[in-house]
Amino acid sequence: MKLLIISGPYEADRLRKAAVSAGFEAVAVEPGESLSGWITASRPTLIVMAPQMVHADPVQALAKVRSVPRGRVPIFLVGDAADEVRLTGLSEGFFVRPVSPDALLARARDLLAQGQSGRTRTAEGLGAAAGATATANDFARAPRTRGGTQPRAAVLKPLVSASA
Repeated sequence: MKLLIISGPYEADRLRKAAVSAGFEAVAVEPGESLSGWITASRPTLIVMAPQMVHADPVQALAKVRSVPRGRVPIFLVGDAADEVRLTGLSEGFFVRPVSPDALLARARDLLAQGQSGRTRTAEGLGAAAGATATANDFARAPRTRGGTQPRAAVLKPLVSASA
């Protein structure tokens, strides 16, 4: 299980250390680093994110993370108590600062175990259409499609066209 932490340096370090000692693989991304590069390279199973590190609007922050194909995994948001009303329900979970690493990791294990056991859950929190169901593994591996069940074929075009 890989955990990607997008947060401030102190919080990210605390969560990363706790995750590693609990048996997770964990990578912490600090502000200013290439977010899409880290998401793609680390191939996380779960993302823990302080949305203000990505964008001032939490909905836009989630959209930026989920726009990366490997970012379509369960996401836990971290924020202050004042943000709880606004952030609850946007993702798979919300944790109030200071975050208890043990509670967060226990919730992560439960969520990932549900996905691996084949149980289904609604996909509304993952940006899919309302009423759709899927397992956590489906979101990590499934290609994004438009209106159909078959992925579109990739079309490669030359960078330089041949002269006639």
